[in-house]
Amino acid sequence: MSRLPDPRLSRAYLFGSAAYLHDELPDLPAVANNLRDLGAVLTAPSGGFAAEHCTVHLDPPGTVDVFGELRRCAEEAEDTLLVYFAGHGMVRKAGELYLGLPAARRSTLAVTGFPYSLLREVLAESPALNKVVVLDCCFSGWAVQGMGGGDGEALASPEELEIEGSYVLTATPATSTALAPEGAEHTSFTGELLYVLRSGVPGAGELLPLDAVARAVRQRARLRGLPMPDVRAGGSAGRLALLRNAAAARPAAAAGRAAGRRQARAGRTGVQEPPPLPRTPPAAGVARPLALAGTLHTTKRELAETLRAHGPDAARRFFGDGRSAATPSEGWADLLGWLRQFGNPDTDDVEGRIALVDRHLADRKLSPALKLLCLLRWLDPAGPVVHRGRRITYGLLARACLAGGGADAADRRLRAELADTPLLDVLAGFGELAALRGIRAAWSRSLDTWHAAVARQHGWPEAVRRWADETAPGVLLAALLPAPQVAEAVRRLPPATPPEDPPPWYAGVLRCAGGPDTLLARMAEAELAPAAREEVRARLLAREESERRLEEAGRRERERQEAAARAEAEHRERHRAWLDAERARLHPRARVAAAFRALAVTASWTVPPLAVVWLTWWFSSYEFDTAVSLSQLAGLASLGAALYLVRRAWALGALYRPGLRSPSAWLPPRVPALALGGVLSAFRWLAGDSSSRSDEMKADSDLLRADAGKFFDFVGQNSYDTGEALWAALLFVPAAVGCLAIGLHAGRILTGRLPAGGPPPPVRD
Repeated sequence: MSRLPDPRLSRAYLFGSAAYLHDELPDLPAVANNLRDLGAVLTAPSGGFAAEHCTVHLDPPGTVDVFGELRRCAEEAEDTLLVYFAGHGMVRKAGELYLGLPAARRSTLAVTGFPYSLLREVLAESPALNKVVVLDCCFSGWAVQGMGGGDGEALASPEELEIEGSYVLTATPATSTALAPEGAEHTSFTGELLYVLRSGVPGAGELLPLDAVARAVRQRARLRGLPMPDVRAGGSAGRLALLRNAAAARPAAAAGRAAGRRQARAGRTGVQEPPPLPRTPPAAGVARPLALAGTLHTTKRELAETLRAHGPDAARRFFGDGRSAATPSEGWADLLGWLRQFGNPDTDDVEGRIALVDRHLADRKLSPALKLLCLLRWLDPAGPVVHRGRRITYGLLARACLAGGGADAADRRLRAELADTPLLDVLAGFGELAALRGIRAAWSRSLDTWHAAVARQHGWPEAVRRWADETAPGVLLAALLPAPQVAEAVRRLPPATPPEDPPPWYAGVLRCAGGPDTLLARMAEAELAPAAREEVRARLLAREESERRLEEAGRRERERQEAAARAEAEHRERHRAWLDAERARLHPRARVAAAFRALAVTASWTVPPLAVVWLTWWFSSYEFDTAVSLSQLAGLASLGAALYLVRRAWALGALYRPGLRSPSAWLPPRVPALALGGVLSAFRWLAGDSSSRSDEMKADSDLLRADAGKFFDFVGQNSYDTGEALWAALLFVPAAVGCLAIGLHAGRILTGRLPAGGPPPPVRD
């Protein structure tokens, strides 16, 4: 039995988001009106909640604020706890529903949205006997999958879901979005909910239980084409009433006013007027109405007119849900129930209805649009034929079949349906298209003949074969349609100008079409003649291009041969010049001159050390024999360098010409020069004033300046009797070896700077 909540022990928490901080979620101005008006209805005198216990929370700052208010209401409620939310709803990848608060963002939903699992947890801990949740947001149907669970996870079985006292009413199923029309006072779902709460439900009793509210809201949503609200009730929560039924008070008030009018008339006439008899329904015995596009239909003709005007929507509602036969959609169930009412064998086409349902409407191979056309044929076979929103006539069929490659998407789809589906037979069942009866068989025979003729052809271009497969079948069908309608479509074809000297495939197409006088040949000329002319033109251009290429190839070959001849002559000239240069370079006189130049270079290396030796001897006045030994060591170094340099100069011949502007070609390398200076300095220091003479007189520059004759007599002596002479001789040997090695190294370095030989012979380019 229904009852109202106890106002003292019940709490209502209404919250929602009208203004969002980020552009990715648009504002919902109607949410403010939702909260205001729903709170007013619940706390009205007919409602079950006290105004002081109804909390309205518009645009809460964050999750903590919502949680605090929700927790307070949940703890205070002992009889009934009502929670309402309006705003954006979002679902994360894990399938968890989040209520969009003003700061919500999809990228940070876990911290900026309010998780429904948290709301469910708070409700599970509340001591309230009845817990009601109303969600007006997208994907709110996720909530019915877990209401009553306290662990934040969807429960597995219905017994676990239906916890005593819980009731969830959502604006949409789990996979649908809610609607908030721009400029509307309320969102779509809450607007319907407020209408039901304010107007009541006839026949629901004095109180308005939740189950009656949910049924009325779902019925209004179905009539208006809105997303279908979803419900989950636990135990007896569906019998709980949120307010009194406004519809229950209106009949009593009307009856009182009618009784008052009867009493007034009885007072004027003196005759007591009896109460009126119960009014008989005007459609007694007529089929139960079928709601579609906001209209109730009780006759076939009414439904047929609506199907013609709203065909795509009707096809989606009745046949496009995609559910299985075990769980049909509500639209299909409503239509099937409505059709079953035509079961009077005396007045209704019962067998035709059964065949319609079993052979066509229940056939999963047929498209929703074709099923709708079958339904329209059964409802009103004498009326206009409308398929996919288009009026189907002979003229339309002819234009679609003859549109060829220039057909739009609708004509291409119509041609495909004519070829691949029973559409032609269905159309033949309408009175205004009765001439189509038997055309399917004739068309099949024409197609067999055409395909057999095409299969025997070879060398057709790919585009022509595609025309034969895609366009020609439609033309063959158009040839079978009534002539007057086809003639109009033929007049719209572009004029055909056969090409001169056509390609073989063009004549083959005309032969397969049955000759130039058939409709197929006329269509082939209209559509394929440009391609044939283009092929002829391309063939001529290709021939001209081939001739031009041959001429160009001949010209290039002549130029290549001339260039090769010039290159050969230039090569022979360069080779002759090279031979002359080599003979001049390797002439004996050139080689001897080069060797002398090399000797001159190495001899010039001895000038600096000799100058230093004899200048120091003159001014330092040391033993003449030591100066002679130092001069000999410098000559050995020059000789070692000459061994390398003269050999390379002999090989280079006239090419060896060290110039004064290239010091690296004739100056001694720095490292060997420093090494030679070091050896000479060491020998001078170690040998000292040792002499080869036994006399005590010293042959130095002082003696030369004092008495030249005595100096030369003294120097001419050759006695090695003294120990100093022996020491000098022993020291001279390693010094000589070192100076020779230094000279060899210097010659190797200087030779490395020179080319190994003359220039190589010229090569052909």
